[in-house]
Amino acid sequence: MGRTRDLSTIGALARAWAGSAVAVWACVALAPSVVRGQGGLGAAGGPGPDWGGAPAVPAGVSLEELVDRLGSAVYAQRESAMAQLRNRWGLRVAEIAQAMERPGLSAEQLVRLEQIAFEVYMRTPRGAMGVQFQNFNAQLNVDPEELRIVQVSDGFPAKNVLQPDDVILGIDGHEVQRRSLEGALRPRVISRDPGEVIQVTVRRSGERVTLPVELGSWETFDRNRALVSGPLSDQDLAQGWQVRREGLPQAGVQLPVGELDSELASRSPGRQISRELAAGGFGKALGVDAGGEPSSKAGERTGMEGQLRWGQGRAAVVVRGQIDIRDQFWRNRGQPRNFIRDLEDPGLTDPASAKGVLMRLKNQLSELVAERRDVWQNLNNSVLAGGATTEASKRLLSRLDEEIMSLRTELAVVDARLRQIIEAEGDKR
Repeated sequence: MGRTRDLSTIGALARAWAGSAVAVWACVALAPSVVRGQGGLGAAGGPGPDWGGAPAVPAGVSLEELVDRLGSAVYAQRESAMAQLRNRWGLRVAEIAQAMERPGLSAEQLVRLEQIAFEVYMRTPRGAMGVQFQNFNAQLNVDPEELRIVQVSDGFPAKNVLQPDDVILGIDGHEVQRRSLEGALRPRVISRDPGEVIQVTVRRSGERVTLPVELGSWETFDRNRALVSGPLSDQDLAQGWQVRREGLPQAGVQLPVGELDSELASRSPGRQISRELAAGGFGKALGVDAGGEPSSKAGERTGMEGQLRWGQGRAAVVVRGQIDIRDQFWRNRGQPRNFIRDLEDPGLTDPASAKGVLMRLKNQLSELVAERRDVWQNLNNSVLAGGATTEASKRLLSRLDEEIMSLRTELAVVDARLRQIIEAEGDKR
């Protein structure tokens, strides 16, 4: 790629951590949905580095046929259909959600489809309205609860629907406020795919109106804003998935990501987190047992094993009344900040230098994400047009995935160092 690391120490730390932050919370959130080592998840929009082990999707096999095969009495056929869905180019979360509405699907079919929906959600661009809001300022008498639009970005369908001074009140019937911007509005938008239409309720000229708004891509919005707030965080994606999952037919146990997130962030890798799996609560678990067959159990000692791959990192989860996270590559978004408290790096000694490094990394990440999106789109269009994928294109995607994951980790590390410096400056005062 020709780019240089700003700090070799940070680069080494980043590479050691890269590859499994989302994989861990994904495993915990979807523990009943067991992945038995097929395929990988890419960092920003496509299959990851592990391209082997799964058959290519035969020409003419429809999504409906593959869903039927997920209900086959033969385990190998179910696994084959799962692999083909995982490697199906152009598949969208909305399509999977529609397939899950089919009557007569077994619990295992629903669990497997939910897993595929999660993987597609993680590897494809997320939706965005392309709007920016007025900053809260007490001196300007701005209502601290208002989400008042000040600008709608060019290139987004919302440009023709929403207007400056519109105040957003709700999304798809759910009320939103400024104080819940990160917890309500953003997750409800990024939970959807670009091209999907959401119903946005606004106050315009004193009247309450609901308008259909087609979503654009968050990646485009991020680039237009020069990455002012950075890429979507793992927490953003986790919250968005929780919202998306609300609309999917449920077939298994759900361990709440939001509740686990804060608990995970305060613990070290490899520690056990107690959680009772009692009947009537989280006691019913559904998945695939150690023999590879569907299993449904209930009670305090509900158990299930599995493995989920994320790039070259792996996270293994066992649910047995206690959730034992065994992952040597584990990286929670809050963990780097705790880890580098004692790191004294002479290259970052003041806020200005740290901010400079942070901005350079953000610019590099923006370029990589844009390049990755273009490669993915060209490859996807080729496949949809009946062309063949090339090993060179796959290797390029894999390399870009690794670079993006490494850069995102470096951003977290530098951001942590910046916070540490600012805290130290505050103590001196």
